[in-house]
Amino acid sequence: MVRVTGGSLTDGAAAERYTEAKISQLGMKMLECMDVADYVPNYTGEFKEPIVLTTRVPNFFINECAGIAVGLSCNIPAHNLKEIVEAMKVVVKKGESTKIKDIMKYIKGPDYKYGGKILSTPKEIEDIYKNGEGSIKYECDYTLTKEKKNVLLTVTGYCPGFSPNAFINKMISLIDDKVVIYVNDCSTKSEPCKLEVLINSEEDFEKKIHKQLIKSENYRFYAIEREKSKAIEKDVDTKILIPNMLDLMNMWVDWRKDIETKMCQVEKKLTEDKKQKADWRLIASNNLKVVIKGLEDKDPVKYIAENMPGIKGTKTAIEAAKFICDQRVISLQKIDQDKMKKDIKDYEQHIKELDYDIAHIDDVVIRELDKLKPFYKDRMLKV
Repeated sequence: MVRVTGGSLTDGAAAERYTEAKISQLGMKMLECMDVADYVPNYTGEFKEPIVLTTRVPNFFINECAGIAVGLSCNIPAHNLKEIVEAMKVVVKKGESTKIKDIMKYIKGPDYKYGGKILSTPKEIEDIYKNGEGSIKYECDYTLTKEKKNVLLTVTGYCPGFSPNAFINKMISLIDDKVVIYVNDCSTKSEPCKLEVLINSEEDFEKKIHKQLIKSENYRFYAIEREKSKAIEKDVDTKILIPNMLDLMNMWVDWRKDIETKMCQVEKKLTEDKKQKADWRLIASNNLKVVIKGLEDKDPVKYIAENMPGIKGTKTAIEAAKFICDQRVISLQKIDQDKMKKDIKDYEQHIKELDYDIAHIDDVVIRELDKLKPFYKDRMLKV
């Protein structure tokens, strides 16, 4: 979400004074719904911070997550955005009746941007998503090429759990044993994954090196639910959840429905406010004599509230009169009434559309998920 320039897979980024961080377009989408986020005081109490980013991006699923705490540990793999979005749309449509097999039609397993391949069977992968924990076996992408009497191993994809630096150090240690002749990191900006190892024989590769390219990762799904505390002495109530993949997706969809409803309600209120003010400006433009006479009165607000057609006798008469008094007479006189009437109709139409969206919030969630299509990338981790 945040792109940091400098550094590579094998070398860390340079010192802060040489680096810069920029929010990507996908990162900007994470901030689209902050108007309806719940805020609590930060650690100094000087500012407010959101309890959670009300993002439309299923960030929890596409970015890997690992952590430990007292009595529990969490390790959730990264996934392909396209696969998660397509599976999430099924969950939105089917709701609680969704089965693991329904989402597994789209989710082929974890994904990893540096490639590799999954050695575990589809059944083993499905069991992890069903149980909320389990193990997946991976292997790096590699090729073996005959080089006269020797064999050249070229590693072109690094699977999850594989450390290029640790692998290079291991290969260097095998040089003394006459297993490896040389090892070279050939990675570039265009080819971030490329290691070359010249080996004495294919037999040495199978006995001493192949196992270094195979990794096994244990996964355990946990989630933390945070919300504003009802207790005065606390800002946030935290709850540990132990769900499986489907439970997490259902929770995410329910949360998105709530957020999208709030977003529609906020936009509706803003549109109603714009329409109301446009109505008042149009009424004032049609009754300029009342406005001018009111401004000559000792209490302009009261005069306009009691004498302006379309406003007098309404609950918002005083508010409308105050708004009209704040307008410049010349700006009211120059109003393009046809355009103003068209704007009011547009506002009315938009309010109807928002009412429809609130009544069909599932469609809104799916519509916003579809807007993530420009960010789709091909799966890198082979199944």
